[in-house]
Amino acid sequence: MLLKTSKFSERVYRIVATILVAAFCLSGFAVSAYGAGSSIDVYYMGATGNPVGSYFEGSLNNGAYVATFYVDGSMIGGKTLVKKMPMSDVYVAKQLVEADYYYAFGATTVDAYYVGESDKPTGSYLPGSQIDGAFVDTYADTTGWDQLGVDGRIAIPSLTEGVNPIEHSLTVAAQENELATVIYSNTFRWDFMLDATFDDAAVALIANNSDEPLAGNAILAAYNSRGALAYTEVTTVEVAANTAFKLTFDVNLSDYPAGEYSYAVFYWDTNYAPVFPAVRN
Repeated sequence: MLLKTSKFSERVYRIVATILVAAFCLSGFAVSAYGAGSSIDVYYMGATGNPVGSYFEGSLNNGAYVATFYVDGSMIGGKTLVKKMPMSDVYVAKQLVEADYYYAFGATTVDAYYVGESDKPTGSYLPGSQIDGAFVDTYADTTGWDQLGVDGRIAIPSLTEGVNPIEHSLTVAAQENELATVIYSNTFRWDFMLDATFDDAAVALIANNSDEPLAGNAILAAYNSRGALAYTEVTTVEVAANTAFKLTFDVNLSDYPAGEYSYAVFYWDTNYAPVFPAVRN
């Protein structure tokens, strides 16, 4: 038997399940793998009735079984649009005690195909289809990868200032007998986004995940307990294409203590029309 391999690129995966949104394994859900290339069980993990981010359709009771996703000889894969910075953690629940689990961001994987006379493999061979030309599975070299902890927690790197990565591609592999099979992959992508933090300083992060620059005005406002405007600051900000820009406003918020004041950050275009929803403390 010969195995023809090719570097993994985007492919379309058919999943026999109905999902509420195009998202896979965001915070609040645990994924359990039962053998490579077979099925994925999803459980809700989080505050009951209070999901965070995108979620699967199903029970929102902590620990409850949601659904099983079956795959045709391939791993779960997809893209998730991240709306908040930093993104919540992903959890992968281990089920096979004899396997070691590893994960990496931006990893290279290899697709294996059966090449040879159908149903007549020769020599050593990988488990999977023995039909000439058929896809067998996706594998990885886990050298340099991080080993998954007992709790299955993976922290997605935060979006930071600068050009790329506007997205993070996560791969999880189960390693048995020195063979690492990919069981999960997903790309977490930041789109146009405005986020802000309010400590002693007011800091805004503006993500422009497009091929055109974004021009406008970032506005900080502080309001007193009666809701009257007590402070405002306007800064012209141009965010380059495919870039995240971090802005620290001049104000010292200790002059407007959080117990007495509330804050908001806006981003308006050059015609003073809102580009993003306002962010408030």
